[in-house]
Amino acid sequence: MEIYAYPASQFSDHSDCTIRNLIHHSTNLFSKILEANQLLVIEDLLKVKASDYWDNHYKFGRVSKTYPKTLPLESIILLLLNAIIPFIFVYGKIRNLPDFQDKALAFLENLPPEKNSIIKKWTKLGMPARNAFETQALLELKNEYCLTKKCLSCSIGGRLISNIS
Repeated sequence: MEIYAYPASQFSDHSDCTIRNLIHHSTNLFSKILEANQLLVIEDLLKVKASDYWDNHYKFGRVSKTYPKTLPLESIILLLLNAIIPFIFVYGKIRNLPDFQDKALAFLENLPPEKNSIIKKWTKLGMPARNAFETQALLELKNEYCLTKKCLSCSIGGRLISNIS
């Protein structure tokens, strides 16, 4: 059975790994993230292990087979997409450092495309994404044009509507 079928294990991985261990094991984490010029460097910073208690527990108070728990790559990618890369971009914007903004965009271009229901719908419409930069753009288009019913103000929406007519 998958480890992630157990809510206690999920809680452990996402709280203990991402908060206490990141802070404890990585002095100057934000500086290291900002200095990184490759995604692999940041991914390595985020590869943390849950506390020893969770090596032989899937549920609170129940001993199980020993298996070290680490933050899964999928969770690391979600942290990159939803927190770290936007942080780098905004940092560059606020500090008027365009190199940081460019680096954030390059990081997005080097991550695989997201896999979710919204992106699947874009793919069905003939708009497949090749990387995370493109999936972020498609999500923004959905939020700014599709959800607000501004189809004719969007070049893609206008084209789709004209194909239907």
